[in-house]
Amino acid sequence: MFDEIVRLASYRRAFILLSLGAGVFIAAGCSGGTGSPGSPAAGAAAATQTRLQSFGASSPMVHASTAPHLTSTELRPHGWLSPGGRSGQHLVYGAAGDEVVIFQDGKAPLQVGAISSGVNGAYGLFVDAQGRLFVVNRSNATVSEYEPGTTTPETTYKQQLNSPLYATEDAAGDLYVSNSGSPTIAVYMNGSTSATTLPSLGSETDGMSFDASGSLYAAYRNGNAGGIEVFAAGATTPTDLGISLNQPQGLAIDPAGNLLVVETGGTDRVDVFAPNEVSASQRIKIPQTPTELALKPRDESFLISTLANEIYKVKPAVPNPTPKVIISSGLSGLQGTAVYPAFQDPGTYLRHRP
Repeated sequence: MFDEIVRLASYRRAFILLSLGAGVFIAAGCSGGTGSPGSPAAGAAAATQTRLQSFGASSPMVHASTAPHLTSTELRPHGWLSPGGRSGQHLVYGAAGDEVVIFQDGKAPLQVGAISSGVNGAYGLFVDAQGRLFVVNRSNATVSEYEPGTTTPETTYKQQLNSPLYATEDAAGDLYVSNSGSPTIAVYMNGSTSATTLPSLGSETDGMSFDASGSLYAAYRNGNAGGIEVFAAGATTPTDLGISLNQPQGLAIDPAGNLLVVETGGTDRVDVFAPNEVSASQRIKIPQTPTELALKPRDESFLISTLANEIYKVKPAVPNPTPKVIISSGLSGLQGTAVYPAFQDPGTYLRHRP
C-alpha cells in the first residue's frame, strides 16, 4: 500500500513536470510569432525544454522512507497511528486479553488502533528505547516483539518461558523475561531467540527494571510474601534488598533513581523508595488493584493499569497525589500497560489515517 502511494506521487510529479514544460513551450511560441526553427522564440523554448528534461532525469524521485510497510489487513478501523502521529505525544498501550489496545495520549486519550496478531493472554508490556513493543503472552508462554508502527510480530521468543509475566531490556539490547511458573528469569542476548536463565529468590518473579549503573532490580514472590532482589551489573546471582512487600507486581526505576513497585493483595498501592533506601519514602494508594507501571519522564508522572480495566495517571512528585483515571474504555481483561517514549526520537513513520 505504501509503495502504491509512492508510485502515485511519482506519476503526479512527472505529470506536473510535463505539463509545466508544455506550458512554457507554448508561451514562448506565442510571444515569438511563428516560432520558426531559427527564431529566438524557438531557441528559448528548446533550451527550456532541455533544462526540464535534464531536471526530470537527474533529480531523485520520491522513495519510500524508513516507515514500516503496512498492508491493508493491518490497518485497523480506527486507522493505525504509528509513533510520531501527533507531535510530542505518547502512545499508551494496554494489554487487554488477546489484544493490545493503543491510545494517543492527551487530556482525553483517543483509541487509535489495536494489535491482535501474536497476542495470547497478554500480561506485561514493555517498550524499549528504539520504540519496539514487547508483549508477554502468559497463555501460550511466548513474547512477541513488534517494530514501531507494525501490528504483526517481527520476532517471537519461546525458550525458557514458564507462565511469563514481565519483560525489560538492558543497555546492550538483551531481553529479560520474568517467569511465574518457575523461579527464573529468561535472558535473550540481543538478536538471539535462544535463552539462558538467572535464578530468582522467589517461586515467581514479577516486575523488573535496570538502573543507570546496569543493575537489574526484580520483584519476587513466595506465595503472598514478596521482596526485591538485585543483580549487580554482570552478576548471575541476586542479592535481597531486605524490603518486605505484599504480592508485588510491576516495578520501575525513574530517571532520579527512585524505585517504584506495585503492591497488591489488598494493599493496592505503589511504594516509592529513594536510591539506596529500604524504607518507602512515599506510599500511593490506588483506588483499584494495580498491576503495571509505565513511566512518563517528561512530566515526572507514571501510568498504572488496574484490574478494574482502567488506567490511572499519578504524579508522585506532588504531596499525597490523587490518581486520575485517564482511560476507562476499550479495555477488557486489562493487565499491563506501556508508553511509547515520545521523549526520544521516534524516527520517521507513517502518520495517522483519519
